[in-house]
Amino acid sequence: AASDGLLRAVRPPAWLGGVRRASVLAAPTVSMAAFHYALPDALIARYPAEPRDSSRLLVLLAGLPAADGSSAPSARGALAAHVAREARTLHAGGSDFVDCAFRDVTRLLPEGAHLVFNESRVFAARLFGVNASASPSGTVEVLLLAPDRPGVDPADALGATVGTHEWRAMVRADVGTGAVFCVGGPVAAALSGGTSGAKLLVRVSRVYSSWIEEEEADGVEAAVQLYAPASEAAAAAAMAGTFPSAGGAAATAAAAGGGEAPVQSLSTVLELLGQIPIPPYLRRSSEPSDSLAYQTVFASAERTGSVAAPTAGLHFTQDTLEQLRVRGVQTSRVALHVGAGTFRPVTAAEIASHEMHSEPFAMSARELLRLASSADHAAPIVAVGTTSARALESMYWLGVSA
Repeated sequence: AASDGLLRAVRPPAWLGGVRRASVLAAPTVSMAAFHYALPDALIARYPAEPRDSSRLLVLLAGLPAADGSSAPSARGALAAHVAREARTLHAGGSDFVDCAFRDVTRLLPEGAHLVFNESRVFAARLFGVNASASPSGTVEVLLLAPDRPGVDPADALGATVGTHEWRAMVRADVGTGAVFCVGGPVAAALSGGTSGAKLLVRVSRVYSSWIEEEEADGVEAAVQLYAPASEAAAAAAMAGTFPSAGGAAATAAAAGGGEAPVQSLSTVLELLGQIPIPPYLRRSSEPSDSLAYQTVFASAERTGSVAAPTAGLHFTQDTLEQLRVRGVQTSRVALHVGAGTFRPVTAAEIASHEMHSEPFAMSARELLRLASSADHAAPIVAVGTTSARALESMYWLGVSA
């Protein structure tokens, strides 16, 4: 409520009161079977296009205004009319489907449009460790999702010392409380200041639910503790049951006989031992190039905290952004950290029965005021991808609630 413009931007329309009372809390009855479709493996791109904006962009003309640019009383109508006109100009033909290159977005968006990007950065959240517990044996995947404590910003938790926070994680194995995994092997120079054999240890402190994913090994969603021991003696003590509590001094110090461990931020450790969590459907292992390829060009290091990229933004290049700026297209940034809420599989038969996770987001007051100004001037506001859209929707409802 920093200005009248912002208040106008979040004020609900007159009809909202009745809708809110009647059905806002009622989820639609929709079967998941309605969303099943065949996706040939050969049509899944394993690597991004080069350059990024050479990827393909499909424009659906059905339902858009006619080519003569007939009446467009609203910002949405004006945007639709412009898209339809430019798409038909770029690729003339009678089809409702127009094949464009992504770089054509610089023409498809009109002057004055306001793009909203998600600037959250993906971190190396995927770990592979050896199960030090009795069963099951072998390598186990652990995917860090978000700090387990509500209200903790992922970027802050990643910048904190290893062991400061417990993390919510997907563990791709049928394990219970107390299971311990050893990640990596000797990382002497990086983690222990010369002590050979130091590892990152992951301990399951609580199991919340099962994790079932089609064509992937089943597992659990759990809270995990992290510990970077400074010696083999410290590691052995932790695996034997003397595991430091999250946030305790022992979480960053060696166990008996180990000496003091060097202070390491979790992000530093994950850069050494973790992998960028590319989607399972790519059917390949993470590669060093993914640390750049699976990030948007506008991702902010200060906004690190996603375990999946906001993929709609991956196609933009610096050149594309500059051309949009020259054309008078405005841009704003929001940071929504992608977590389990985005990609946890829906196993319920009905969508209404699926339990959604929450995801933290933030936007500066300055950016909010700029969006309010665009709304006041009927400029089309275009969310880049579903994460930006969800953040804008959530801010709107927070404004309505306030």
